[in-house]
Amino acid sequence: MALPSLSKEQQKDIVHLINCWVGKITWSMIVEKLDRTLEISTTRQTLNTYPGIKKAYLNAKSRNRYKLNAIQKVSEISCEKTELFEKNLKLKAEVTALKQTIDIQLAFINEIIKESSANADVLHILNNIHDRLK
Repeated sequence: MALPSLSKEQQKDIVHLINCWVGKITWSMIVEKLDRTLEISTTRQTLNTYPGIKKAYLNAKSRNRYKLNAIQKVSEISCEKTELFEKNLKLKAEVTALKQTIDIQLAFINEIIKESSANADVLHILNNIHDRLK
């Protein structure tokens, strides 16, 4: 099996870029934007092999099918208002992505707590950490 060509940090940056994408999105457009903005040289085939990136891409495609109509309806609004509208869409997409991350992290924490109940030492360490964070 080949080594992954993208680091975890790069994958996170790519998912963030895709989650904040407004308008038409294609693998080619993503590859071009990555090369220009993040200086990541990759292919669409490589991107498609990473589950998190692929899921973000499919979500963006789905999201944009519905939002494209909304953007077209506001096309007569001034440029400034359109920019604010797009920024709002990006922020909503970012909030959704962050909520998904929080859900994953909470599930992870709950699994740790469940597993630690069988080991008193681990449970004691977790309680100490919890007390320090209060």
